[in-house]
Amino acid sequence: MKTGLKYLCGAFFLLLILTTCVMAAPVPPLAASEPEVEIVPLGLIQLAQAAITPPATQPPTVAETTPEATTPTIIPPEPTYDPDAIITDGYLYPQTEDPIETIMYEPDEEPAPRRPMIALTFDDGPTRFTNQILDTLAEHNARATFFVLGELVIENPLTTRRIVQEGHELLGHTWNHRDMTRLSRDNIANTITRTSNVLYGMTGSQTRLFRPPYGATNTRVVEVAAELGYAIIMWTVDPQDWRASNQSVEHIYNHIIRNAYDGAIVVLHDVFATTADAMEAVIPRLIADGFDLVTVSELLDYFFDDIVPGRIYHGIWR
Repeated sequence: MKTGLKYLCGAFFLLLILTTCVMAAPVPPLAASEPEVEIVPLGLIQLAQAAITPPATQPPTVAETTPEATTPTIIPPEPTYDPDAIITDGYLYPQTEDPIETIMYEPDEEPAPRRPMIALTFDDGPTRFTNQILDTLAEHNARATFFVLGELVIENPLTTRRIVQEGHELLGHTWNHRDMTRLSRDNIANTITRTSNVLYGMTGSQTRLFRPPYGATNTRVVEVAAELGYAIIMWTVDPQDWRASNQSVEHIYNHIIRNAYDGAIVVLHDVFATTADAMEAVIPRLIADGFDLVTVSELLDYFFDDIVPGRIYHGIWR
């Protein structure tokens, strides 16, 4: 009995040793498993699409090239005014009716015996009243001279063009109406030539006459005018329509009619409504009294042999 138990214990001890040896032996490495991929269940439509959609391929990489530098083409700006616009009160409006008819003065082939001449002149425009005066002149086939400011010519190009197209004279009155006797020689020259250059663009001809603002001159103004080749134009009849006390149709009409004579130059300003209204009565009355309404150049050409630069012309004193 004791001997059998002894053998049983020995066998159990031997089995325990063998088990321990087996567990301590190294295990051969298995093949590397692929990384796990999350499996998303697909519906029947997705499975069908996957079966017919070819695998995406990347387009071949193309090296980018830097474009060659080019010089930009400069396109000049369009004019700031519409040449086909209609003129209304000196401002630009879209054309809604026929443009103003061009009226050109054409002298008779055989001039009639001379009538007394008088030159109506208008300073400081063009403004919205200039067109009213032009309408009256056109109605009576009369002509006048407009001494304009360069800066207003830029603002009212169509009114300026109408002055020229209807046979009137367009002359400079400086750029912005500054007293020329207070300017340096360079500034005097600049305000004359800058205005004349703008007028040249409108008329295609170079002016050689101008009127200083306020009629103010001194030796310096005369010398610069002579150097530039310009004569200075004044006046002989002045209703002083610029004074508030004189801004009535009756005063302007009476002063001009009482003082009108052959060879006179009348100074007016097309910046006042009363002046424009007065012309509706003055112009037909002067014509009825036998006067020929002419431009300043026409009057000077008749009464003077030559126009001398730097000389001041008032017309003919009676």
